[in-house]
Amino acid sequence: MKFNKILDISIKRIKQNRKRNHILIIPLCFLLIILFTIDMVIYSIAYQIENIQNSIELRTINGISYNQQNYNQILENLQSIDHIQMIADQYEQKVIAVETCENLKNSFTDGHIKIKPINTKTCPEVICGRKISEADRYVIILPSKIYADSNFRDYTNPISEDEYINGETLLNKKISIKFTPDNANSFKKDFLVIGIYNSQKYNNTSTPYVPKQVIKELNKEINYIPNYFQLQITVDNISNVEETLRLLDEKNIISKNNLEKEAENTLANNISKTEYNISQSLNLSIETMEIIKKLIIFLFIISLIILLFVLLTTNINKSYLQTSELWILKVEGYTNKDIQKITIIENIFLCIIGILISIIIFILLHYIINFAIENILQIDTLNIKLNEIKEQIYYLSQIPQKINPIFIIILSICVIIIEAINTFFINHRILRNKNSIF
Repeated sequence: MKFNKILDISIKRIKQNRKRNHILIIPLCFLLIILFTIDMVIYSIAYQIENIQNSIELRTINGISYNQQNYNQILENLQSIDHIQMIADQYEQKVIAVETCENLKNSFTDGHIKIKPINTKTCPEVICGRKISEADRYVIILPSKIYADSNFRDYTNPISEDEYINGETLLNKKISIKFTPDNANSFKKDFLVIGIYNSQKYNNTSTPYVPKQVIKELNKEINYIPNYFQLQITVDNISNVEETLRLLDEKNIISKNNLEKEAENTLANNISKTEYNISQSLNLSIETMEIIKKLIIFLFIISLIILLFVLLTTNINKSYLQTSELWILKVEGYTNKDIQKITIIENIFLCIIGILISIIIFILLHYIINFAIENILQIDTLNIKLNEIKEQIYYLSQIPQKINPIFIIILSICVIIIEAINTFFINHRILRNKNSIF
């Protein structure tokens, strides 16, 4: 039989059995919507964690105390650890001064920034311009989106896209940064913008980076005299922080008790350093992250149950509801091969319809939920617990929502193939059993 004839019969059967088709389409839509949602959550969090792993600040370990007598030995031990990309002493870590930049001001911000040290190894990957070299001095690497402001922003005062400054507009230009160590003395330094890095890839930071040696020179110029001797190290990847800590402990360079108190307190309940850094960078509590994990597992289990339900209803549909229809096709002179083709094409069409409906509903639900979240965050409340929940919802909403089209395509193809195979074997069993037809 010609394919056009088989196609016409399949479409005709779909139109004639609209109510029965709902048995397949409705649970299939539920399954796909849940799986699309699970994938979006997993894909979005994975994307954000990948960004976190690139964040320089979250790959940094502080609190390595030393004295001048054992400095060279500690430095040698640190340099022997492969994962360490940068070592900075107390003079190279920070500038104790208020840094403001006129070039980074706009109608929303006051131009307040905090410059951080880098070397050639820790320098972020640039999207335009170039990275720093060993010979560079007063140069600066800017993020693609800069929010230079001294005021802390949270869910009660979120940052809009209009408030950001586009870093690419400053490439190859000089910017002037004002340092104010005290009220009497202040000075300005010009920095040449040589590169722009993707701020989203580096955890949406607005941090400008300058060569480590420049930080040391600035500290000297403002007469910075630290009352401690400490080293700061930067690891190549956040996943290697735990391993680096273990090696530091083995070499008797630093122990857990010598880490910064804030980080140490957060390491309670056997929470790993990596988990702490990830939760800190997302501004989400560990409890919220655990809820997300449990929710994903729950949704996955539900989706499996629905998958079994879809397969079961398909079996019922083919085994009981279509027996008489197969008999009619047999009486009309269609061969078993023709009947197989008709029913398989029919169910493929039903799957495609279900997939398209699921995608449309998923997109609509995505917009509706985002709209509801925005309205929830705008509701004023004095309840402390509700404010905490709103804060967690806000930070969750700040995670870039990523939909993986490859997953949708692969899942759709798998559903179609499984349904076609399922239809073939069920009809094969029915057609071979003459008593079920005659």
